[in-house]
Amino acid sequence: RSIVNLLQVDRNMVANTLLEATSREDEDAYITIPHYSPGSEWDRWVMLPMLYACERGIVNQMQKLLRGMPHFEGVSRESLDRFALDNFRLDDDQESAARMALTQKFSILTGGPGMGKTAITKFITQSLLDQGANILQVAPTGRAAKQLRDATGVEAMTIHRYIGKVKAARDADDEEAIKALEFDVAIMDETSMTDTWLMYQFLKYLPSKAIVMLVGDIDQLAS
Repeated sequence: RSIVNLLQVDRNMVANTLLEATSREDEDAYITIPHYSPGSEWDRWVMLPMLYACERGIVNQMQKLLRGMPHFEGVSRESLDRFALDNFRLDDDQESAARMALTQKFSILTGGPGMGKTAITKFITQSLLDQGANILQVAPTGRAAKQLRDATGVEAMTIHRYIGKVKAARDADDEEAIKALEFDVAIMDETSMTDTWLMYQFLKYLPSKAIVMLVGDIDQLAS
């Protein structure tokens, strides 16, 4: 139904295309996955092998990241008061979001424009820097990375650049460079602009000790 609505095409054409794909002898061209939704019968999802492998890879990488424990303190009243002096006081919801991000290994910060995502991210980065954290900030585009850097005062780069740096360091067996890229915390902004393949690559190259925070607008169009 979502495909029909999104593409504004005939429902029967979509159904026939999927039936044709799943009846092909070349099974390398697709993967079918049994799926069950509560209140409905079993059906099959059709996926490209690459996307299926990436989605499984994302799950595996998240499981590895979640095995560790957060190693930074949560939100203190002192840190909130200090942030309020130079910026503004976080409201209850924003403070709760900051506490969650600082005490969990993997968190998602979402909300529409004007909901305070940037302010929360700035507070979190300041709190982590006060605790001596080595922070990685990334975004899908150079413009988004610059905006993130300007908002938090912490250097940011594109996701592709980070992956390229890690690959180059590992290929050169440069232990010093590899160590410099083993960040304690990874913050990704504009996450909804990141496709499945890129998300998998990003998570794959993160150190397992890293705390990960994904920031974005759930209502923004996906990549």
